[in-house]
Amino acid sequence: MAQRKRRFIRLEEIEKRTSLTKEEVLDSIDDGELHLCAKVEVKHAGALFAVKDKPVVGAVFDYRGFVRLGWEDSKHFAAYNKEKMVEMFQILEPEKVSGWQSVTEAFGAIEKYIIPYMNKLPARREKPFWAYPEVIYDVTGFQSVGQMITEMFTAEMKEKMGDELNRLNTRYLQNRKLTIEPHSLRIDLNQIAERFGLEVIKDTVPAPTIQKQPEASGEVVFTNPIKQILHRVLLKHPKSRSDKVLVLLRKDIHLETGREFDTDAVIDDITNDDITYFGRGDVVLTMSYRRFQNLLSEVRNELKN
Repeated sequence: MAQRKRRFIRLEEIEKRTSLTKEEVLDSIDDGELHLCAKVEVKHAGALFAVKDKPVVGAVFDYRGFVRLGWEDSKHFAAYNKEKMVEMFQILEPEKVSGWQSVTEAFGAIEKYIIPYMNKLPARREKPFWAYPEVIYDVTGFQSVGQMITEMFTAEMKEKMGDELNRLNTRYLQNRKLTIEPHSLRIDLNQIAERFGLEVIKDTVPAPTIQKQPEASGEVVFTNPIKQILHRVLLKHPKSRSDKVLVLLRKDIHLETGREFDTDAVIDDITNDDITYFGRGDVVLTMSYRRFQNLLSEVRNELKN
């Protein structure tokens, strides 16, 4: 298999690697249609799990790889291109996670906490997930200032403080933000392809054109590789709904005797949420189920014309 091309590109590479302008991509970020990503290296990050619709730290881990920033953080960088402290991000390469351990394994018994945590270690995440950049068990910043001030107190003054002094030394489980520098920012080609279509990414159309025989209404030509596959499905199952088509394709890619619809082995994997497929040079792309539904509707409409 050929070596895969980079999935994450720098902002200055947008016009070289896609048919879009940098301004078009920045506008899409500002409109909330695209996220910015960043390359990070973190220690003691906190994996977030939803418990009663609230974020809870389930595990502590180390990570070196790419993350996806939230909407507001992405918009900040698109507008100002200045460093910013971010509170959380999405881990995009979970296979690069190491040191997966529970909070108590990382810090011992927790007496006080600002951020909630899980006692039992959950299974390691295999798909992208949200996380705090760093979790610590220490005094807060406010307490640190208080400690610096009390160091100048006399023994008598400290004795009078009593419990207040003890509270300044109490440790809490808490999260820390991470400063992201503009030079670490990247754009995810997977998300570009999902938002604008595979056609905008240069050198990524892998399969030959599938052409329908000319009819009275004219000739139908599909250049998008996923549309080519959907075309084959609809020729045999013209009335199938999107969920049925997804089931057919999932069975198709696991056929041992050769694929019936995905004849060029474009699709790598299918879940209920997305489709992973290859572009030219084995660049790996991901399409959401919603985008898949839209493409199916487009093919269906084009065949009717």
